[in-house]
Formats: sequence, C-alpha cells, structure tokens
Amino acid sequence: NFDERKKEMIKLKSRINLEKIKKDGEYFFKEKLKGEGVYEKSYVKHHDKNLSKVLDDKINKYKRSKKAIISFFTSNDDEFFAIDGQKNRYNSWGSQILAIKKISMMNKNDEFLLIVRVHPNLKNKSDEEQKKWEKEGNIINSNNCIWIDQNSKESTYKILNESDIVITAGSSVGIEAIYLEKISITIAKCYYDNVIGPIMCI
Repeated sequence: NFDERKKEMIKLKSRINLEKIKKDGEYFFKEKLKGEGVYEKSYVKHHDKNLSKVLDDKINKYKRSKKAIISFFTSNDDEFFAIDGQKNRYNSWGSQILAIKKISMMNKNDEFLLIVRVHPNLKNKSDEEQKKWEKEGNIINSNNCIWIDQNSKESTYKILNESDIVITAGSSVGIEAIYLEKISITIAKCYYDNVIGPIMCI
C-alpha cells in the first residue's frame, strides 16, 4: 500500500540523522546514474555509454531552438499492481499509453521534443504486452516524437541528463530527476509522490 509506505518513509526520516540520509542518498544516486542496480537488478547495464548520433543530433537541434526536451520513462504496471493491488493508478490519464498519446497530441506545432523511453524490462513481458506498446510506438514516431523501445541500447541516463522535464508513472527515475535538478512529474500514485516536495502526482 503506497499510502502506508509514505507514512513509513516519513517516520523513518525523523529517526535517522540528516547527515546519514545525505551520505546514503549521495551514494544511491551516484551509483544509479552510473547504471548500477544498487538495491535491485540493473536494466540499463547493456545500454551504450553515449547516445546515438541520430538521437544526439535531434536533441541538440531542439536545444538550439530553445525548445524543451520532455522525456517520458515508462513503468511496468503489473509490478506496481503486485505491490499496491490497484489496477487503475491513473485517475486523470487513464493509462500510461493514453497519457503518452495526450502529451504527443499537444505537440502538433512541434513546440517541444517528446522522447518516450520504454522500460527495458518490457522485453521480459508477454508478446501481447509488447505488441500493445509497439503499436503505440508506431503512432508516436509519426507525431514528431521519438519512441525508444525496450530493446534499444540508447542510454536511459543520458536521455535523463538531456531532459528539461521528466515524466514517469512512479519509477525511481522520477526521484533521480530531482537529484539532477530536473522538473519531475508523476502521472500515477506511487511511494514517493507528495512526499518528496518537488514531485507531484497530476
């Protein structure tokens, strides 16, 4: 239950020395941004160290035009369901796919670059689940957006570093974005929204 987890986090914070929190936090984020798993299996160890020339050039083109880079990092809903038991975490958006569609539709005038980074663990899900996301990817690519599928070796953390705004459905990338002083938005209830001040669930 995410609400109970938040209460536990707040209680735990009051019991631990602030210096230890800072020290452990620095270690956690530095290791995560290097692609280490820290507390779980790393899904990004196979990613390239640098972005492909095509993606790097695209990002730089938008940056030169002073246009925002908005990145959406997907999550695996079945894993959140196993933790919290809620089938629908998206009160306002409906689902991650619907959220991505809505955000991409806002970009008809090419005012920003939307990059969708599909969670690498999707490749371990069912064929049906992968095909559902693949279908969405074909639509997104035709909307002046970039879809990076689960099999791509494009660096998740290089994309994160280049982003101005980061959107997640509750994954740890949302917290990592705050560490990098990015605007971080989560579209679903999770264990850290409204607990870590700059992150709000919308």
